[in-house]
Amino acid sequence: VGGAGLAWLGLAGLGLFYKGGRGPASWLGLVWLTFKKILATENNRKADECLQRGILENKINNIHTARLSSNEVIELFNGRTFRRMKDKSLLSYNFSHILVDPPRSGLTEEVIETINLFKNVIYISCNPNSYLRDINLMSDHNIKKIEIFDQFPNTEHLEIVSLLSKE
Repeated sequence: VGGAGLAWLGLAGLGLFYKGGRGPASWLGLVWLTFKKILATENNRKADECLQRGILENKINNIHTARLSSNEVIELFNGRTFRRMKDKSLLSYNFSHILVDPPRSGLTEEVIETINLFKNVIYISCNPNSYLRDINLMSDHNIKKIEIFDQFPNTEHLEIVSLLSKE
């Protein structure tokens, strides 16, 4: 994505919920200054450790993390409490956006149901097929902005980054 980061999305918001899925939360490094408070969840232990290290090394104080799977995130939004939330309540966040970066297989229908609770979705995908399938299941959202990035030159792999919003 380079030096411009995700500035082209024109983001501004009170709170961001990040649901990781395929490695360290590198995208959070591009948006942490944009949001007042971020809750980042990551299921992969190594990716979570990398995220924690990045937060400490960069002295970032507005990103809070919890190691939760996609199913646990759904349960969290349905009222279940987790010790891994370290006494952080969802009520203390005023989420204006959710950022999802799923694996190549895309999102599950259950995760999409949770995503539909949010007005604004930042969807990052490395698979155009699962991306199209997923956004078609988010029928209340419309694509506001979309870009394709060549993160891995000289390969067939591209990243789709889009902002979807409810009217």
